[in-house]
Amino acid sequence: MVKYTKYGDTLWTKKIGDSIDFTTFYQAIQTTDGGYIAVGVYLAVGQREDGWLVKTDSSGIVQWQKRYSTTLGTLETLISVDQTLDGGYILGGAEQEFPNQPSRNMDPILIKVDSLGNQQWRQRYDTPFDDAGAYVIQTYDSNYIFASGVSVSGSSNSTRGRPALYKVDQNGNLLWTKTYGNVGFSAALISVKQLDDSSLIAAGRTGVLGPNCCRIDGVLVHANQNGDSIFVETYERFPGMITNWNFLWDVIPLDNGGFMACGEYINTSSPVVQDAWVIRVDSMGCIITNCAVSLNDVRSEALEEQDLNVYPNPTNGLINLETSLALDRIEVFDMQGKLLQSLVGGTTQFELPEQRGLYFIRVYEQDGNFEIIKILKN
Repeated sequence: MVKYTKYGDTLWTKKIGDSIDFTTFYQAIQTTDGGYIAVGVYLAVGQREDGWLVKTDSSGIVQWQKRYSTTLGTLETLISVDQTLDGGYILGGAEQEFPNQPSRNMDPILIKVDSLGNQQWRQRYDTPFDDAGAYVIQTYDSNYIFASGVSVSGSSNSTRGRPALYKVDQNGNLLWTKTYGNVGFSAALISVKQLDDSSLIAAGRTGVLGPNCCRIDGVLVHANQNGDSIFVETYERFPGMITNWNFLWDVIPLDNGGFMACGEYINTSSPVVQDAWVIRVDSMGCIITNCAVSLNDVRSEALEEQDLNVYPNPTNGLINLETSLALDRIEVFDMQGKLLQSLVGGTTQFELPEQRGLYFIRVYEQDGNFEIIKILKN
């Protein structure tokens, strides 16, 4: 568990678990007392995975932890947590029955616990074949919504189904299930949020079958509070490329009524390429920005050879730019992809906006090649 400042500087790092067993966190949120709660998996040597819940104080020091399993042979994974109005927590994940059970498949589960992690109820939502774990939130009416999928067929290679949202009451009893889009393989909604108007925005993925086999598209679903769709759209980093797998893991609303979603794309052809992926869409899901975010600077060969130098980094605001190459223009973007400045190619010194934070500087050659440089303003 790592806590950062809003500028990305590390405040503290805590390793939680022992040196013998295998442990993983999938989500952590801040709690109303200023501490944190995290969910994941605890795998003891020689056993199957248990769901794992850990509560810490504001410095990441463990206050208590709980493990959840129905029997010794079941497999549980917890992937989401939300603090509930009564001070407890709702946990979402998946369960697989003991290996010799004929109905052995991965089903979404919810576990409701009190403020100390003691289980109050548990519900398993039996789907026909393997489905994604439940990403759950409490809704404004005190019920719960979770994102997952509904499978319709299974095979040795993959399960086919549709991305889905489920709504359950305060005791976990199913109120409705809504599915979206066409049947695809590995189809699921991975995260969901409720907006101020009580509508829902969810992000996920769906596999597309075709004459040249397979690709995976990112999915966004905007639905009203009853789960009826406002829009359902699929997205690709590079449209039409059958070798691409496009995953959207999370989505947030923007002040202008649109949405921003993040995930990753993988080009499975040789050489394999995998990058973080960010899109921005309008209020009806029409794409505005479609960007790859590499951990390395995106360099053209020409810019590498000419040794472009942008400094200092971090900076107090003043940026110097040195290169022997003729440039067309220089653009400055914020974290949301908004264009803040556009400068002529001969500019050698300029000031970043007043606000501190991370900026992206895109430097264009006259032939259209460009480099993106990340700059931190202190």
